[in-house]
Amino acid sequence: MLVILPMAIEYQVTAVQDRCESFLTKKMKKATNHEIEPINIQTLLSYIECAEKYNLSTILALAVKLCARYDIPVLQEANVEDRVSVKTWKEIVGDRNSLMTTFMRKILQRGIYH
Repeated sequence: MLVILPMAIEYQVTAVQDRCESFLTKKMKKATNHEIEPINIQTLLSYIECAEKYNLSTILALAVKLCARYDIPVLQEANVEDRVSVKTWKEIVGDRNSLMTTFMRKILQRGIYH
C-alpha cells in the first residue's frame, strides 16, 4: 500500500489515493480496537513517515496513537526519534504518558497498591 499511495498522490490519481488511505485507516482502526493483531513498530513508522510527507492527518493521528502503545525503550530501539518529526515524537510520548496515567489511575482506584 505504501508503494502505491505515494505514486497515486504524485500523479494525482485521487480514486487510488482514496482507496489506499481508506485501507490504511480501516486497518489501523481495527488494530486500535484489538480486532486484528497489533501492527509492528516498523510498519507504523513507515505509515507515519508517509503521512508526514504527504500531509495525511487521519493516518498520522491513528499511527501516533498505536505507536504510543509501545514502551519507550521499544520506540527508542526502533529509532523513532530519527524517523519522525520532533512534533510527532512529542505527540507519541504525550499519548504514551496519557495511557500510563490512565493505567495507573485504574490501578490506584482498585486499591492494588494500598
